[in-house]
Amino acid sequence: AAGASPGGGDLSALRGLAGGAPHREDQDSCERFNWSTMQMWLRAAGRWNLFAFCLVILVQRGLFLLESLVLASWVDAKLAGQPVGDRRYISTLVVVVSITCLSFIALYWALGRLSFSASRRIHEHMLAALLRAPVDRFFDKEPVGALLSRFSLDLRFADNH
Repeated sequence: AAGASPGGGDLSALRGLAGGAPHREDQDSCERFNWSTMQMWLRAAGRWNLFAFCLVILVQRGLFLLESLVLASWVDAKLAGQPVGDRRYISTLVVVVSITCLSFIALYWALGRLSFSASRRIHEHMLAALLRAPVDRFFDKEPVGALLSRFSLDLRFADNH
């Protein structure tokens, strides 16, 4: 395989290091977004975490619709001239808004879990690829400072984007 090392590791994550590319080019390449990076991040995040995140978003959107429905039915009843129990609508609205507020907490929890999981798995994959790199063809040609700089730059890009 083109990116495989003798130890069986995939060196594609280290491609920019072996050529001795200047730091500015590495930084510019990390600032560009592409869909393959997004797919890799989503795979690293995990299906269950992604499912939980999407489920919380759907529940939250449903709660937004329910909130609008309660308000609309209250206004419609008032405009129709029907005797309306305002207390019932207000209490229903308070419950729906309270649950919606709790859904924001759940959304940020799911987003944090998704992001942390992806970051952890990407870090593990990068570290494993770095440790399997051949000493004579890789580590002897790259300064340790350049390796650490690129490693941290790639992780920062994965965390921020």
